[in-house]
Amino acid sequence: MSFSDQSIQRAKKCVKQKKYSQALALYHHVLETNPQDKFALKQYNKLCDLEEKELKTLHSLFEQGKFEDAYKKCHITLQKFPESPRLLNFKGGLANRLGLLQEAVSAYKKTLDIIGYDTNVLINLGIAYRYVQEIKKSTSCFDAILAKEPNHHDAAYSLGFTYLLNGEYEKGWKYYESRWNATFSTSAPRNFKQPMWDGNSLEGKRLLVHCEQGYGDTFQFIRFLPLLKKYNGLIIFETPKALEPLMFNFDVIDELVIRGDDKPDFDVHIPLLSIPYVLNLGLSSISSHTPYIKGDGIPFDGLRLSPEKLNVGFVWTGSETFRHNHFRSMVFNEVKPLLDSENCKFHSLQVCENQESIADLLRQNQIQDLGTQFKNFLDTVRAIDQLDLIVTTDTAVAHLAGAMGKKTWILLHYTADFRWLLNREDSPWYPTARLYRQKELGNWKDVLNKVLKDLQQSNV
Repeated sequence: MSFSDQSIQRAKKCVKQKKYSQALALYHHVLETNPQDKFALKQYNKLCDLEEKELKTLHSLFEQGKFEDAYKKCHITLQKFPESPRLLNFKGGLANRLGLLQEAVSAYKKTLDIIGYDTNVLINLGIAYRYVQEIKKSTSCFDAILAKEPNHHDAAYSLGFTYLLNGEYEKGWKYYESRWNATFSTSAPRNFKQPMWDGNSLEGKRLLVHCEQGYGDTFQFIRFLPLLKKYNGLIIFETPKALEPLMFNFDVIDELVIRGDDKPDFDVHIPLLSIPYVLNLGLSSISSHTPYIKGDGIPFDGLRLSPEKLNVGFVWTGSETFRHNHFRSMVFNEVKPLLDSENCKFHSLQVCENQESIADLLRQNQIQDLGTQFKNFLDTVRAIDQLDLIVTTDTAVAHLAGAMGKKTWILLHYTADFRWLLNREDSPWYPTARLYRQKELGNWKDVLNKVLKDLQQSNV
């Protein structure tokens, strides 16, 4: 019996045992030595089709949000195709989504062990290393890609994120500029005919500064507007409609325009989150002078304050459109233990897509629901102004309260965003903020126990 015939017999046996990866490898080896072997080619293609079918099923479950079902199915499928790079890469992404961070790292590493260098898998591994806070390993993945492909935007963007998380701001801002061309960035480029400002004098020029990403990003980065005045230009600021009432307090803004409205003439432009890059701002250069967002001094109508207790505003979930909202947010039942603080009166600042169901929960727990009454962010500012403390997950309210100089306790998931850095209880961005961090992803219990203890020890 020839070597090819022996390999085919072994492959048939593997198929009966549902060891499809081994069968594929054997048929592939036969075809390498004898490309005309019709039986081997037919069986090889049949197994490839089966693998493709399994992958389509897994991707369908993922897209439907059936992550636990996908995980079980993936485990079964990998028993059949344990050496499948595509299945292993899928498993890595699924594990990340479920918060199984080390499992994701292992899946990506195994994928690369099988196929060698692969840009997409190496990016996935670099991101997975960042999630488990192995910064050097994370940057080495992206560096390896950029050494081969210097203009790879996804790798550069991911590297920027990692540098920023690690507090290496000068490097981070540079690579973060690749967000405009990165495939998984949420920043959409604005195709203005005018050039982007390069940091040179603005004498006699009109600069358009435009917001990007979420409301929290605007609250955080608008602090940099005063730095632009020394360049002697006229500052036009484009804002989302929802933030318009807050922008009139910024004397540095010469003209205010609402996004979507006709824009006045301008000579150069800059995205708000690109200002630190253009000005080459390091961590020590971040201005922490607060408040820089102020209200109008008018109390929020209907806020029922307790004169004897600590009045606490709280928020527990962010926008469901945010990709990692399931990590950064809690459900109401998780945050309920905080309500046991007898020295506190709680006021919900929560605004979300299912506001009616939230309102029912708050009524049942005798919590004042302010979010339902908010018409815009000026209402939020007026309410925050009157409260003693804000307790919130990583939402726009965290940035707004911090920008107002309000005492703010921010509850962070383990894979928190770059702006909160690593292993710190304070924030260089907001001097009145205190950070409460998960020690393991998904474990809010320890965070809430610490917050509850600190609330019980707090005075009015």
